[in-house]
This record gives sequence, C-alpha cells and structure tokens, in this order.
Amino acid sequence: MIANFYENNSLILTKKEIKILEEYFKNNLGKYSDWKVFSSPIINILNKSMPVMDYYKNQYDASKGLQCGKLLEIVIGDTLSRIFNTSYIAPNIFESNKYRISLTGEAGKGTGNTADIEILDKESGHVYIGEVKDEIARPGDCDLKYDENGHLYSSSRSTKWDEAWRPIIDNFNANTCTFDWFGHNYPISKHKEICVNITRNYFKNIDFLFTCKEDKLVTIPMNNFNAISSIFSFHGSEIRAAGKNAVKPFTKQYMKNAILNSEYFIEETADAYRMKIEVFPSLDCRGRNGGISSKYNFIPGFKVEKNKVTFDNNGECTILKSGILQLNPNISVHMAIKKSYNEIKKIFKED
Repeated sequence: MIANFYENNSLILTKKEIKILEEYFKNNLGKYSDWKVFSSPIINILNKSMPVMDYYKNQYDASKGLQCGKLLEIVIGDTLSRIFNTSYIAPNIFESNKYRISLTGEAGKGTGNTADIEILDKESGHVYIGEVKDEIARPGDCDLKYDENGHLYSSSRSTKWDEAWRPIIDNFNANTCTFDWFGHNYPISKHKEICVNITRNYFKNIDFLFTCKEDKLVTIPMNNFNAISSIFSFHGSEIRAAGKNAVKPFTKQYMKNAILNSEYFIEETADAYRMKIEVFPSLDCRGRNGGISSKYNFIPGFKVEKNKVTFDNNGECTILKSGILQLNPNISVHMAIKKSYNEIKKIFKED
C-alpha cells in the first residue's frame, strides 16, 4: 500500500500558499464584513481546494481564528483524496466505493482512537490511522519540576512517559543543574537513540505519519524505525530551564533566597515583598531581555501577575506573594526531515 502514497502526490496547495492563507486570515479577520471582499485577494488559492475553501469560510463566518496546523491537515487530506480517487462529500469526509478518508472531527469517531486522518479500506474493513506533522515538528514534550538544588524530576503522571525521558534527566542532573541554564537551553539532540525512542513512543498508536517535503506528500510507515532514524534530525531538542507554563512556586526556599539576595530587595512583610523597581525589565519566559509577557519577570524562573504589583511614585513597588508564579522547566524532542524528497521516496517505494 505504501507505494500508492508516492504517486500523484504533489500537495493540493504549496506550503507557500498555505502560509499566505494563514497570514492573510490572521491580519484581515474582522476588517471586512463581506466574504467576497474579504476573500478576493486570495480567492485563486482557495479555488484550488474546496475543503480548504469551506473551512476558511466557516472560520470567517464564525469570526474565529484558524486552528494551528489545520490548513496543512486539510491539504494533506485533499491530496490523499486525489491519490485514492475519493470525492469530497462533507467537511472532513472524502469517500468512494473503495475508501473513506476522515479528518479530525470525524476520525476515530466511535472507535476510541485519536487521529488526524483515518483511511478505511472498505473491502478489507481495515482502518489505517495517520497523524499529520509539519516537516519540522515536536513529537514529544513534557513539563518537569526541579528541587531546591536545581535537580530535575518529572511531573508527569505517566510511568511509561517518565521512563522514556529518564536517561536524559539523569544525565542532566549528573552534570549540571537548572539554575545554570536560565537564559539558554540545554541541548539533548546528542542523545539520538533516546530521542528516537521517545518519538516511537509518541507515534506508537498510528500506522502512518503524514508530512511534506518540497511541496509533496511524504508518508512514513511507523513500523520502520530504522528508516525513520535516518530520515529525521533531532537538532534543537532541548531542556528549557524555564518553560511557558507558570504554576504556584515549588522551590519556595530558592525563590525566597533569590529575592532576598536581589539588588532590588528592600523588605519582606507577611504577604508581600518591597522592591526598588520602577519598571520591570522586559524579559521573555527564559529570563532574557527583549520579550513581552502578560506577566512580569523579576527573577529567573519566576513571574509576577501584573495585577498583584503596585508601583509607587518613588521608584519602588510592592509585590504580593500570592501573585508570584514559577515557570515549569520543560523537555522536548524536535524532529525535522533531513533527507530530500527523492531520497525518502526511494527508501519507502523499495521497502
């Protein structure tokens, strides 16, 4: 079956066209009350794919933004429809006498599966499960915690997930600590075998990974991990000492010491800290200059909710302790296709 995916498989829309649609929608939604006026600059692209047209207009009518990755998913579904000679019969559904292709919203309905795409072979009754990823993607991502010494531990509830990450976390703790990595990331791509295992665990319940390269559909059978490890690079896989998710402080002593030792500290009261800060520095979530956040950052790894800070006219402020949040560290595997389309096609057509 895999050979079928490598014939007549140019994407219905190019990646550039998908990007144009995404940017146009984001920058113009709400500016025009008439669909014809709104869509006129990009109508030639929309006319290439009725499923994309329908989704685009539905989001416009509902005044909702485009879901992340949804256009690529629909484009790949429409491309598969052409490969399997099915017809678009309803949003997310393509069908013929031989096959039924279902996208998110319909895929997995009644089966207990979660999938981006399902392909039902009506003759055999077999359902192929597929997931859509861009050619650069993150197949594994997990929030962590660290103790008062800066040593990482997993906050996951899944024992199997913990086991997958454990070798990298143990290596990190043996050689360094979280406090040394505020402001930059700890690379883990050198642990390629572990990254491959994490990727395999992430995709363990699907048959095919659908992605793209050079504006062609790339279909990768997930039972061939020897090939997968040679196709993908895991460069950029990393541990972030301070990720995006903010929670109640979990290293309270470290936090207190960092505040008391800060050059800005004035005094501590029962429910607040007085700090000599006129304007908080504009820091990103990793503690680096230049970011913009809905919360203030005043010590690495922590945020302060803006409504819990009061500024005085004398260049000082009061920070309520209840408004201080700690940023979870995070570990993630990044994967990107490193081979050309023709190299990938050769691997799987001859597999």
